[in-house]
Amino acid sequence: MVKTILSNLCLAVVILASGLIFSACGDSTLKNGTYEDAGVIYNVSNNSATITGVSESATEIVVPTEFKGVKVVGISDNALSGSSVTKVSFEQKDFKLLSLGEKVFSNSQVKTIENLPANVILSENSLEGLKNLETISTYGVGEFSVVNNALIQTKDENTKYLRLLPANSQPQDNFNNGTYTVTGYNWVFDYAVEYNQFIKDLIICNDIQRIESYAFANINLDSITFADDVSKNDIFVDGTAFTAHKDLKIYVPAETERELSSWLNYSKNYIYGHNWLVHPVGCTNEGQHCHGGRLGNTVPASYTGWRYSISGNSYTINANYTYISTIPNYMLKTYDEIVAE
Repeated sequence: MVKTILSNLCLAVVILASGLIFSACGDSTLKNGTYEDAGVIYNVSNNSATITGVSESATEIVVPTEFKGVKVVGISDNALSGSSVTKVSFEQKDFKLLSLGEKVFSNSQVKTIENLPANVILSENSLEGLKNLETISTYGVGEFSVVNNALIQTKDENTKYLRLLPANSQPQDNFNNGTYTVTGYNWVFDYAVEYNQFIKDLIICNDIQRIESYAFANINLDSITFADDVSKNDIFVDGTAFTAHKDLKIYVPAETERELSSWLNYSKNYIYGHNWLVHPVGCTNEGQHCHGGRLGNTVPASYTGWRYSISGNSYTINANYTYISTIPNYMLKTYDEIVAE
């Protein structure tokens, strides 16, 4: 009897101990809080993890699908902003609803983005400020792919975005002697080509429907040519699409002052904000000058090629009579002066 009781007691202890071990091993829930691992800083909340930053010494990091058994669901706003990280790799596994916040890599040293999930969720400015980026690649199935080192987002057969052309990489497609021909997409997305160090001239083809905010910002451009028929002037150009400076020339598909005025004032086109830089596509005058069609009712549009001189913050148009008005600040500055501000 005593032996049986002892045997049953020992069995109960073993079962209890086994249960405790099983319970400890089976509980994979990570407590809410901040953790650091391999140079990556995570915030864990409600059994999911978000990357919020990196350590000061981190130079290369890997973004995993899970952190200590908890699903990684995003990279937060400014997580790598200003960091010394040069390479960001994503684990070659299927991410579920991974999202990137705003300005994740802004002003960082990132040169390589490897295996960006093809199904990643990006905000409008997730990829803003990648001044040093040289290469980007994708992994898996989704809307994003890399073609000729450019990140492309394909929504459907009729909607294709240029999302990112690396700033520190010479374009591999439609590029010749500093001239980049923008074609093969419907949209050039926000910040898509900013800071590119190789592009000097742009030719915008007629398959481009939209050029979004800061798409070609912070590039020392010599010229922009809209190579479209004036009757097809339905392109949308955001007013901040380019870094405008006094040495830039913008050529639009117009031969007459009336056509130029019509193109500039078209309801979808915000290029008129840079109207002192805009010329008919056939203009060959190399000196600083403007065209009368943009002065509206103030000065007759029949006068063309008026020269102007700058005095303080005003310009003087030298035609049959003198007209003085305040000019935009960018007309007084070179590209270098603007970016130094």
